[in-house]
Amino acid sequence: MYKTLCAAVLLTTFAFAQDSKSAGAPKHATTLPSPAIVASVKLTDQTAVSGPITLVTPSANALYRITGYMEVTETNDLGGEWCAEFGYADPVGPKVNSKLAVNTTPNDGQPGTVTSEVIIVEDRAGVPLTYSIGICAGNILNVNVPFDLFFTVEQLQ
Repeated sequence: MYKTLCAAVLLTTFAFAQDSKSAGAPKHATTLPSPAIVASVKLTDQTAVSGPITLVTPSANALYRITGYMEVTETNDLGGEWCAEFGYADPVGPKVNSKLAVNTTPNDGQPGTVTSEVIIVEDRAGVPLTYSIGICAGNILNVNVPFDLFFTVEQLQ
């Protein structure tokens, strides 16, 4: 009798526990796709202005995440900044985003500098997402100071 009663209590407890787990779970769980890498750039020992260079031209409006890293390992006498600029056009109009910039620092015995950024952009269908390398506005730069630039572009939507 005792064994039968214990078995009945355990089965009832198990049934309620299973029911409570499924009650809180979504009925139609959806799996979101992983972002797709659409472009990847690795430039080392660069000393020249360049671009614009097309990374991708979406066939429909798309949301992108650009994850970048830029470094200067040497210093110079003038200082200044290298900039990586990303061009695109969202529904409001053409844009240029230059959040990825690295200071070359005057030659004061300090090491070079690094910067990293995550940039989110929405680009309209048919408009190229581009990048350019240049000297940041208002800066003088000794272009003999090399930089490295690495970034990945992922399509989020």
